[in-house]
Amino acid sequence: MLKGIAVFSFAAVLMLGVSAATAQVDPQAQKPAVGEQLTLEKVNEYFKNALHKSKIVDDIVVIDKAPINVLVALDPPKKLMQFILVFGFVDGTPLQDKLVLANKLNVQLVVSRFYITDDGLMRADYYISYEDGLAPPNIIRAYDWVYRTVTEGISQHDTAKIVK
Repeated sequence: MLKGIAVFSFAAVLMLGVSAATAQVDPQAQKPAVGEQLTLEKVNEYFKNALHKSKIVDDIVVIDKAPINVLVALDPPKKLMQFILVFGFVDGTPLQDKLVLANKLNVQLVVSRFYITDDGLMRADYYISYEDGLAPPNIIRAYDWVYRTVTEGISQHDTAKIVK
């Protein structure tokens, strides 16, 4: 081991979690946000601290991850955080093809709910409870996981390439 440098094995980081491995970076930012205290402003700050481009627009945190914006909303009465991804389709895609893809994704990717909106877009929703609090790193990991899972799932199952 090198002196003065903490070396973590991959397995140790997985067992301890990223928050434990990074707790020395900013102890204040690592404290769990208790459900009553979690606000859009705090969520926006967590994403900015994680070097994501984000802003609050109409009671939703918008995370700019080109080419897809991810929306984060809070439902305080239910203590739920909602991640929303919205996808367009190639011009002229029939509604039936959109519905078939959304249904296929709902069967194959049970972690998120896919549906076609009234204006013909496909929306993927994922909810996480913050009733017992969420540490900022857990929020960022949930975002990364949902983004990766949904986009890779669409890439895998959109064989007709109808999603923009």
